[in-house]
Amino acid sequence: MSASSLPVLQRYLNQYGMPICLILGNIGNTFIIFILKKRQQNACSMYLLNAAIMNIIFLTFNILLLTYTYNYGDPTSQSLIFCKLRRFLLHVVGQISRYFIVLACIDRFAVTSLRAGLRTLSQPAKARNLMIILSIILFLCAIHIFIFTTIKNGRCGQFPPYYNYYLAYIILFTSTIPPLTMTIFGYLSYRNLKLSHGHMQSIANTTNHSRNNLPMQRRDQELLIMVSAEVFVYVITMSIYPIILFEVAITNNMNIKKSADYLAIENFIMFISYFSAFINNAAPFYIYLIASTTFRQSFIKLFKHSKNVRIKQQGQYNRYCPLITREIQDKNNYIQKLGFN
Repeated sequence: MSASSLPVLQRYLNQYGMPICLILGNIGNTFIIFILKKRQQNACSMYLLNAAIMNIIFLTFNILLLTYTYNYGDPTSQSLIFCKLRRFLLHVVGQISRYFIVLACIDRFAVTSLRAGLRTLSQPAKARNLMIILSIILFLCAIHIFIFTTIKNGRCGQFPPYYNYYLAYIILFTSTIPPLTMTIFGYLSYRNLKLSHGHMQSIANTTNHSRNNLPMQRRDQELLIMVSAEVFVYVITMSIYPIILFEVAITNNMNIKKSADYLAIENFIMFISYFSAFINNAAPFYIYLIASTTFRQSFIKLFKHSKNVRIKQQGQYNRYCPLITREIQDKNNYIQKLGFN
């Protein structure tokens, strides 16, 4: 594939790939909300549910704005306040979604720990407080984006000298801390689960109380599998973004003259990094569906419940339908007797 064909491929991905990502992503995240909303007594489920809500907001506004920009021009380049708000708010929403998954990883570490003090961190009340505190921190940490994002040469974005600081911020808070923290606590959770599994089995042989705790052990394991699978996908999809940002910053600072083919390749890789980020926000439902047996069973139950509700509603309609039909027929007969037909 030549570099000259990359803009064509990028155009097709913009026209068809982005809308597909938006539709499938919003459908999947909506299913996550319906499935997990009954499990809000579980801290990890709360983190995943609220991350799904953030994903819907992030995908909807970002992709719709990108599609509009591609077809009609960038509306943020016409208004400075719109430019600042779009870059700032959508970035914060994306960060909140990522760091809620970080909290889910930490929660899996806490709940699989043999230390009772750590397990107390996995409580719904504490989870709500942590989500509020983390959202405020992320909002304050990103306030510089709102302050220094501006319009220059008809383009909304970040420009030197602030761009170098923005680059360091993105690499650290988006591409380094989340995957590193997810990986560390994912590994620690897996290690805790292996250690506690043998401990629980040995106690279960002597007490009925511990046997009753074994189903909880399996549910925790399923949630750990779901979170670990999402971490794996996150690391893959978000690995391109910091690399291409770093390359662009270095080559621009060195004033390297770039050929048309070089620029086409660079722009295409940058677009793929954005597209991969959207895939990361759209994929959780399908990751959970593949990785977790319990989640698949919950999804099937959701469909069966919806089907039963429809059957019940149809039965109620059929019960009253004959009465309505007779009433309409009586009115028609009365009208005919009066001679209006």
